[in-house]
Amino acid sequence: MRTLALILLLAVPGVAERRIAITFDDVPCAGPRPTLAQAEDVTNRILEALAAYKVLAVGFVNEARLQVPGERDRRVALLERWIAAGHLLGNHTYSHADLDKVTIEEYQDEIVRGEVVTRALQPESRRYFRYPYTHTGATPERKGAISRFLSARGYTSAPFTIENEDYLFEAAWAADPAKVEATYDSYTDEVVAFAEKVSRDLFGRDIPQVLLLHANQVNSMRLSAMLSRLRARGYTFVTLEEALHDPAYATRDDYVGPFGPSWLHRWGAALGKPKPMRGSPEPPAWLHPQ
Repeated sequence: MRTLALILLLAVPGVAERRIAITFDDVPCAGPRPTLAQAEDVTNRILEALAAYKVLAVGFVNEARLQVPGERDRRVALLERWIAAGHLLGNHTYSHADLDKVTIEEYQDEIVRGEVVTRALQPESRRYFRYPYTHTGATPERKGAISRFLSARGYTSAPFTIENEDYLFEAAWAADPAKVEATYDSYTDEVVAFAEKVSRDLFGRDIPQVLLLHANQVNSMRLSAMLSRLRARGYTFVTLEEALHDPAYATRDDYVGPFGPSWLHRWGAALGKPKPMRGSPEPPAWLHPQ
């Protein structure tokens, strides 16, 4: 009976074939001015959890976070630890610039300045770029100019399909870590389940998901539990490159606007299925104090 049950389970689309790529923004450590000790602790915990679950991630770096007098070498050493563990480093602009708040020329300079250290550390690696705030351009001119600039420099733009608003939980962590811990896990489960539903609505199947996280304290503390829960949902952890090979990621992204929506939202419009994210889970109201 157990053998039959396993065969039936493997025959169900989207159960045995779920895949997910894990990515982190604001490496080595998110936040306004994280101390070196905080950055080291966050790095230690994240890398330990990734190793335990044999996950190969991409960490998107703001190189401005390295430029602390007297600490630069030790902060660069944190990036070297990511590489030594088998992970890739991507470009997240030098200082987390918002494409819609600077000139095109200034943003291009942010891209160039944001690759100095990472390119030296991984000269032969595949190049990924993630737009801060996932703002890809509020006008066709901006979007097109930066997209062409990235292509000319050999970059692949990194999308996301799941984002759990971890920065809101991070802001509340210091005040009540126990409350955040319990709520964060359940909310993440909700957004993962919703992304699965939307991918089936759009493509008729479970596509490989791309999870956007931040290199912050709440994720350093809860990443192991998160990866365990994803595995329990039937997920296999794949690289970003493997996820992007899926045909779904060749769907057009025609979104132009001031926001940074999920690529599931963007693809919905291209596929003639607008507003696919309607009804998406909302984070707890207590994370938005009046």
